Amino acid sequence: MKNLNAILVAGLLLCAGFGAKAQTRPTNQVKPPLQNSITPLLPQTLNKQLHATQTTIRVPQTEIEYSWSDATATWTPLYEHNSEYDNHGWRSQLTTKDLTENKLLSLITHQYDAQGRDTLLIMQENEAGAWVNATRARTKYNDQGHVTYMATFRWHNASWQLVHAHRYNYTYGPGDRVEQVVKQLYGGTTWTNADKEEFSYTGNGTLPESKTNYTHTETGWTPTQRFANITYNLTDQREQSYVKQTRTSTEWQNTSFHTFTYTTNSTTLANITEEEVHRYNGTGTVLERKIMEEYLSNGHFMQHKEEVLVNGQWLVDTENSLLGYGINEPQGGGFTEFIYQTYSYTPQGNLIYVNLAKHMYSDFINITVTGAADEIPATAVMLYPNPSKDLLHIALAATTTQEAMVSIYNLTGQKVYELADLRGEATINLAHLPGGIYLVNVKGTNSAGVTKKIVKQ
Repeated sequence: MKNLNAILVAGLLLCAGFGAKAQTRPTNQVKPPLQNSITPLLPQTLNKQLHATQTTIRVPQTEIEYSWSDATATWTPLYEHNSEYDNHGWRSQLTTKDLTENKLLSLITHQYDAQGRDTLLIMQENEAGAWVNATRARTKYNDQGHVTYMATFRWHNASWQLVHAHRYNYTYGPGDRVEQVVKQLYGGTTWTNADKEEFSYTGNGTLPESKTNYTHTETGWTPTQRFANITYNLTDQREQSYVKQTRTSTEWQNTSFHTFTYTTNSTTLANITEEEVHRYNGTGTVLERKIMEEYLSNGHFMQHKEEVLVNGQWLVDTENSLLGYGINEPQGGGFTEFIYQTYSYTPQGNLIYVNLAKHMYSDFINITVTGAADEIPATAVMLYPNPSKDLLHIALAATTTQEAMVSIYNLTGQKVYELADLRGEATINLAHLPGGIYLVNVKGTNSAGVTKKIVKQ
């Protein structure tokens, strides 16, 4: 499990950019990630910014970061971020100003693919009032939505110099299920193997029953860790339990047993994931750690809390726990204020909350989301009945789209069905799929398409 620093730093890279200027920030002036830090077993597809069924969104243009001083019990403004957005509602530019020195620091420019995924991110620094190239990051994806290439460059001698790069090679099986992922590193002249993940399945199933991690050494691939006996919830196909194993010189050894439960906060409608970690002790297992994560439906972090069993009492692991709460923008623009707190114990053993960072959002604007002329609007696609037992009927609005390709994915990102040439309407037989939630992507010629959710009973 990631520690608190890793959780925070990941958010800084996602939300505030990267490079030399970002590294000069105080370590407590960062944000948690927008995705769960509980490690997913499968490679995750990235499709984070499609506004398929939304025509107007409300976003803030200004964000102020504050740090908390225990000595004076006050918030101090540190950085101001100003955002610009494109006609999809995706951030196109982010300017950062150091408020303590009253000077501009950096300008980050984003480029996206048709699905709203970052493909190119360029950071420029302010030198004598002019923006000068500093660093850039490039990301590539395959047709299944998995990351295939990530590289970071720095600007040196009037050109971009590669700092480091990762490449991911996927092996797919029936239904585009992921069977192997090989991670390679670029050493300046050649690609070398670094890590590998292998997934095993039962028959033509789309959810793996085990995952094995390898590291590459001079003698070849060496197994290091395995997630075995993976089970899933039947309704939504999320992990329900697994056994974590480590490799000795001769065999696999059980180290911990993990179980998961999923609930929804009745007040905030946030998604809650609870994980229990049971350690093997030779004669059985003993519950030693409880982990809870809470995220809003839009992916915004709310809480990561870990508890450990000490002398028969559950105590919060203050080094690995973080809490957030905010004030809602009245017109649906997210938060106007969001505060992050850590946990701490007083000398008397009482659990208290300690302010860490605050973010204030303002200058909200409404953006009418538009797209290219060849994109398929959500209203042009009809799926029924939904929920569906065996047969799903799909129809295209003839005045908008006459032909398209249909792809159905489960929640792990694996393609479980494809219809290459849909003309007008069709009936799809879903009888072979287990019950659960699926994503149906309908894509026209040269368009990102529209994605809708269905429930298979």
